[in-house]
Amino acid sequence: MARKLTPLVVIVGPTCSGKSGLGMKLAEYFNGEIICADSWTVRKGVDIGTAKPTPQDRRSIKHHLLDVIEPDAMFNAAEFKKLATKAIADISNRGKLPIMVGGSGLYIDGLLYNYSFLPPSKLRKKLNTLKLEELIKRADKLNLINTSIDLNNRRHLIRLIEANGDRPTRNELRSNT
Repeated sequence: MARKLTPLVVIVGPTCSGKSGLGMKLAEYFNGEIICADSWTVRKGVDIGTAKPTPQDRRSIKHHLLDVIEPDAMFNAAEFKKLATKAIADISNRGKLPIMVGGSGLYIDGLLYNYSFLPPSKLRKKLNTLKLEELIKRADKLNLINTSIDLNNRRHLIRLIEANGDRPTRNELRSNT
């Protein structure tokens, strides 16, 4: 029998579309707390160029997953999913409504579709030292090049090589009932 999931409100959209303001209003109205789903607001000290809530916003409505890692630390969607899942459970267990707000698509999809992310490999450190052209040659030699990969994105190429072409699995959209 599948575990019943707690209700979750998710607000997504492009930069400067009013997601944060809407999230604050909904949190006030529905007794909620906000989970920030943004690849930059998780980083301590990265306050310019992000829509981090103001100190006043943070006093008014509790925000989760803000300033949780150092600016240069490695962080990925799998780690976000783990932390966001804990935050959702914590918020719900206290009788509040979790409201996820952000624009980092893989972070949000990873949680909503319960992605089974592939673990990082031991190759990553070595692959990170290679130039883009070397990564493309290596992926091509392994017959991993296909039209779904952006050949200008080093991170995607590295992940493609270290996972030997395997992709994370995506499940059904999470139920909200």
